[in-house]
Amino acid sequence: MERRQFIHRLAWGSMALGLPLSLRSAQAAGPNDRLLVTFDADGAWDPTFFCDPHGSRPSHTFYSAAQILTNSAGLTYAPKTVSGRNADVYRVADDADFFAKWADEMVVFRGLETLTNAHEVGVRHVWSGFKNGGYPSLGALLGAVRGSEQPMAYLSTGGYDVNGGLVHTTRIGRVQPLMAAARPNRVALAGADERTFHSLDTMAAIQQAQDQRTQRILGQTSLPYAEKILRELQKSRGLEASFTPLLERLRSLPALTNRQRSNPLITQAQVVFAALSVGVTSAANLSLSGFDTHTRHDDSGPLNGHRPRLQELFDAIDYLLDLAKTEPSIYNRLVVVAGSDFGRSRYNSNSVTDRGKDHWPITSLMAFGPLIGGGRVIGATTLDDESAGPVALPLDPQLNVTAANNPQGQALRPAHIHLALRQLLGVHESSLAQRYPLLREVGSTPLPLFG
Repeated sequence: MERRQFIHRLAWGSMALGLPLSLRSAQAAGPNDRLLVTFDADGAWDPTFFCDPHGSRPSHTFYSAAQILTNSAGLTYAPKTVSGRNADVYRVADDADFFAKWADEMVVFRGLETLTNAHEVGVRHVWSGFKNGGYPSLGALLGAVRGSEQPMAYLSTGGYDVNGGLVHTTRIGRVQPLMAAARPNRVALAGADERTFHSLDTMAAIQQAQDQRTQRILGQTSLPYAEKILRELQKSRGLEASFTPLLERLRSLPALTNRQRSNPLITQAQVVFAALSVGVTSAANLSLSGFDTHTRHDDSGPLNGHRPRLQELFDAIDYLLDLAKTEPSIYNRLVVVAGSDFGRSRYNSNSVTDRGKDHWPITSLMAFGPLIGGGRVIGATTLDDESAGPVALPLDPQLNVTAANNPQGQALRPAHIHLALRQLLGVHESSLAQRYPLLREVGSTPLPLFG
């Protein structure tokens, strides 16, 4: 029943509703078409454990100031583990140091003020740029502007992916359900087994009966919404052949290692890359839970704590970027953003085994790719109060950290980043973007975060 239920939900859900074009006829990308993938660390990550280090602060971190590392772009970052005076890093493919590998294609934003400790508000603020609600996520906005004729313009696996009714959100993250949707008559989802549940003639008869029944119901209904749903259902049927390019692209990808297969975010990134590659998607949101570590924050085991989740996140970002680099037509248009609800405070216990960290409104955000002007750190925090979390420092119009009493200083807010990303993605002047203004949220001229 799981397979039937999935296909039923697919027909009535967001994957194919209202999409008259097949995957083969997806709109061709032009020179100004940008692609976006967001990685959501669901639950509120702790930047002091990676991109905003504060060492020799036992009330906040587990490492010393001397164990903080620096990459070639001058970014300081926290170690993953320490042993005596030695420190090790977050290692990704080919045993590379994540922050060293992507130093020149990374921008780190420190001291991002979310103005909340509530999860629902935090994710909304970080991923839409607007704290009070009613705004779509950035991915949904881009999908609506760039991919209005794409079958799966906006992919998401969860988190804040509100679309505001602008675009359908395709909720799919693994390869096997996609196979089931693409080949509903096949007994085996993969491999050389070509057996089918029904013969071709029987399938044709079933489809004809479905069409006749739908037409009969359409002739009997006078409700506009019911008619709309029925016509969308018609469009969602018969897409098996249309999925062929996407499935072929998925099959052509290099086999995953055992470590990669165990990371659900990487298998989801496979689907995202294939969809970007064949031109059926403009934006995607990948969400990873497990960051709300009010207890066992420091646990470095495979199941608990912040560091295992961060490792999974960095592995997936690294995988997607590496894969995209093999296809310059994708990589040269790709913007990747990683963020979270907000940050975390000091330790809430003296127990090294069980201590956790509570919510804190100051956080960090990272962007990756060839379009962002990488190799930079924007913003800073201080940690002067041992009883609280990091404090954000304001920025002047030239993006320099400045004194709190500087009248030209601005607190870095999600709206600043969204305004800059909208411009980078080429949607800032679209009519849809104008329906969701953000300039009033920053109270002054936008900051030139991406040049």
